[in-house]
Amino acid sequence: MRLRFAIPAFVAASALLVTGCGGSSANTAPTPLGNDKMLIATVGASNDSIDIIGSDGVARVGVISAESDAPAISQDRTSMAFVRKVGGKDQIFVASIDGSGATQITNGSFKDGSPTFSPDGSKIYFIRDTDGAGSSQICSITIPGGVVTQITTPSNGGLPHNFSPTVSPDGTKLAFMQSPLGGSGTIVVANADGTNQVSISATGGTSPSWSPDGTKIAFSNAGVITVMNADGTNKTPVSTGTNDNNPTWSPDGSQIAFHSVRSVDGFTLQIFRVSAGGGTEAHVTSDQAHPAFDARWSRN
Repeated sequence: MRLRFAIPAFVAASALLVTGCGGSSANTAPTPLGNDKMLIATVGASNDSIDIIGSDGVARVGVISAESDAPAISQDRTSMAFVRKVGGKDQIFVASIDGSGATQITNGSFKDGSPTFSPDGSKIYFIRDTDGAGSSQICSITIPGGVVTQITTPSNGGLPHNFSPTVSPDGTKLAFMQSPLGGSGTIVVANADGTNQVSISATGGTSPSWSPDGTKIAFSNAGVITVMNADGTNKTPVSTGTNDNNPTWSPDGSQIAFHSVRSVDGFTLQIFRVSAGGGTEAHVTSDQAHPAFDARWSRN
């Protein structure tokens, strides 16, 4: 969330706009999440939840329950955003990194998802179903204040659809998946206000993630985690699966975590990590009774 102020003040301000969901009211800033830890979503018996886990797979601790997923981490690693169902509709929430103070910040008529923070913590970018028929568009919401701005707009009967925004480290650019016809898409880079959109990948690209230094973008290229320069050149596969998705960089940019479905795990979703240059992959999670997805190791 890259907040530069204590999260309790933010939660208190947000509560004036939306319904709060309980949690701590402490007046001290939370301890930042260690660089060796990540947020993950876990599939439960009745609903999804969000856990903190070490990048080596140890010390898995639940922090958010109640049908929640799609976590995001603030730049200062003290806060998170996530998606939770409210009245059957997905909405964006924010909380301290330990899960306390969870507060709803969007109230979309249909469905909101895929939150990601701006580097300075002033906004959360997310996707919104704008018409109830699946026209997914990128929006932003100010923090605090709750002013929503639609960033992308359809031009042809609800198309193109736009998904999975990620913000460059300097805050000037967005990368996202764009689906012109509602099916397979490409990775697009644009100004942060949605102007000057340029496709930088072939069809089949999903889930872009900007590197911490801003020079590269990781994405899933037809089920293989691939790293490319931020202008789309020098595409290099770094994973070995065929169902690998949702890459996230380590804070120092040396590794990438992602989720995958593989036979060694009984075809359950699990989290893996690999060097940003490719190499031997390692399990982060492997508990088939508790599949895991949507890892977030750093802001992107």
